[in-house]
Amino acid sequence: MLAQVNAYLAGLQLTLGSGNLDSGYSVEVVVDDRLRDANGTLTSGANGGLNNQQTNLPVVPTTDTFNPYLTTVSGYNLYNVVSNTRPLFISSVNDPAAITASNVTVNEGAATLLLDATTTGKFAIADSDDNGAANLSATVTVTAGTITAVGGAGGSVAGTGTATVTITGATEAQLNSRLQALTVSYPDPTGSATAADWNGSFTVT
Repeated sequence: MLAQVNAYLAGLQLTLGSGNLDSGYSVEVVVDDRLRDANGTLTSGANGGLNNQQTNLPVVPTTDTFNPYLTTVSGYNLYNVVSNTRPLFISSVNDPAAITASNVTVNEGAATLLLDATTTGKFAIADSDDNGAANLSATVTVTAGTITAVGGAGGSVAGTGTATVTITGATEAQLNSRLQALTVSYPDPTGSATAADWNGSFTVT
């Protein structure tokens, strides 16, 4: 019987409506070896029957129709009822990430500009099929001034204090937290007024 079960599981196939769902699923296999009669009804005989054969373990369900997603199957853990789960992420196309941003206008009078989560037109990225990846990266460049601070958390940041910084080894959420915590210091050309008096426009890419 065990060989037959293994053979069935080895040939298990799932059919889903689309190959590019960009969604996570979970496949759970529950194995129940309690003794049953010829009609498949649980008995109170050997191998546990209605109860777990080992003492001090929870009582297993008394019917064959319990829903493993509503019942803590893993709580039985040993002997008569066991389960294991495998995660699946269905995505047949590597979709590009989407980046949103728009223009920001501020008055002069400060030497720096903070591009944070409260900024109108803040940077935001979304990648529908990253599946929790922690190896995402981003490069941020300014055409005037320097990027003097990168807040947020996660991944590694290089190039602070220059016109280009790189963020590597981050999740999508971590990238967003970094990109929404950028401090840009305005230019202070030699012989000109201080950076707080600088006016003009520049691009953050």
